[in-house]
Amino acid sequence: MSELEKPVVVLGGGPAGLSAAVRLAEAGKKVILLEKAPKVGGISASARWRDFIVEYGPHTYHVKGDWIDDLVRGHYPGELPRKKRMTRMLIRGRTFDYPLKFWQLLKGLNPFFSARMLADFAFAASQNALFPRPDENFESWGVKRFGRTLYDLCFGQYTRRVWGRPPSTLSTRLASQKLHKLNLKDVIVKLLGGRGQEQATYWEDFLYPEEGMGIVWDNMASSLREKGGEVRLESRPLALECRDGRVEAVTVSRNGSDNRVPCSAVVSTIPLPELSRLARPWAPTAAAGDGLISRSLLLVNLIFAIDSFSDAHWVYLIDPHFRFNRFCEQKNLLLERKPEGRTMLTFEMCCDHGDEDWNRPDRELVDLALADCARISGLSRELLLESSVIRTADAYPVYALGFEEKLGVVFGALSAAENLYSTGRQGLFLNTDMHDTIELGIMAAGRLLKRIPARDWYAAAAPYFDYKTGGTNR
Repeated sequence: MSELEKPVVVLGGGPAGLSAAVRLAEAGKKVILLEKAPKVGGISASARWRDFIVEYGPHTYHVKGDWIDDLVRGHYPGELPRKKRMTRMLIRGRTFDYPLKFWQLLKGLNPFFSARMLADFAFAASQNALFPRPDENFESWGVKRFGRTLYDLCFGQYTRRVWGRPPSTLSTRLASQKLHKLNLKDVIVKLLGGRGQEQATYWEDFLYPEEGMGIVWDNMASSLREKGGEVRLESRPLALECRDGRVEAVTVSRNGSDNRVPCSAVVSTIPLPELSRLARPWAPTAAAGDGLISRSLLLVNLIFAIDSFSDAHWVYLIDPHFRFNRFCEQKNLLLERKPEGRTMLTFEMCCDHGDEDWNRPDRELVDLALADCARISGLSRELLLESSVIRTADAYPVYALGFEEKLGVVFGALSAAENLYSTGRQGLFLNTDMHDTIELGIMAAGRLLKRIPARDWYAAAAPYFDYKTGGTNR
């Protein structure tokens, strides 16, 4: 088989892998997409269960007003509804808007506690202005900007629960990405009744099909097949065969047998530690990928015999007595809020793969979710109709201290194969949204089509992260 006849193999059928595969097929490349699950979509996939849409969260597409939006709309039959996100936080039994509005929090809590929080916040802001200190980790970043009282209340203990590690062991990159920057002057203006300034924190407008986001990925897979590409489900890569600086074949386990798939190039969107293990025989330093860890996700779906529980899409459970991080009422994401007389709450809990929570029986996880329900509003378990539990590994990259250096080593090792491009959320170890994940897939495909070697790809993707190959800070 000549080089021109060999296909490009795409590892992973989530948004990044699908978008890369479609772009390559449009350019006339023969493409084989390999996905280990029985359906495409990755952690953005959808399924039907008891008249409800079951997803991993679920995930919505953030509208950013560009050609990526048009691409997503183009893979949906009809008009894709545009909606506005409504998110809440539960703090000390009170409901607040998310992202956090400090002035709203001050007004809603005990006045003595609020006074201490404001004084602490003002002191931290003044101290940082007079005596600037370097940011060493997530905790020092947060305390310096918010004061100890606000940090402990809203960020510190919640971060420990979500990431399963002391915040002092997490990178400042996570803090700058996740925490809303508050301005003391703006807080005072709003407390006095003024309007203050609007501070952009996240994308509020989103697209979400009535059938769930999974329909977009199903349609994208169909588009790939129409363009001559193949989608092979339940296919797990076992090895990458590399010779003279190029990947020549992928060994794949499918239907109980192992098969060798010759290739002209590989676009990988599978988790970076997994790819590093495949590359280790010919790139030993890729073993640094073992130091990159991810949090896994447990989802408990509860169907209750009530029409609605709240008006929010998501509610973050900040108080330390909660076991779950947040819950979603998926029905609220839909224009037609069906089925009537029933609603489903999806509770999310982060854990480490194989730990005590991961191995809990489904019944125990359901009981923990019902206990959190009782803490929220006293919702009776007698109203529970059905429940289900979903487990997914490697959901969120953990930005532990020093992770940038490990990434630099891994990317340097992978660059030994000039035709191996790791991209997407999992492939670049990013906490990106679906919009950016799609764009990264298309960007990698574009570099491949231009025959730009992989060692230059990571520099091209640099706007999406704060490090370059080699682990140096930008």
